[in-house]
Amino acid sequence: MTVRLVWSPAAKADLIDVYVMIGSENIRAADRYYDQLEARALQLADHPRMGVR
Repeated sequence: MTVRLVWSPAAKADLIDVYVMIGSENIRAADRYYDQLEARALQLADHPRMGVR
């Protein structure tokens, strides 16, 4: 069961803030962080009960 992933404006702003903070020191690390977070969020959208017992 796939659900639609919706990022709230606050979540988007937080993600940008963290990306900029990490990117100011290491742009590659910021890119990896963003890619991994996006992959996990999409995985959760594909499997919304993942981790629920």
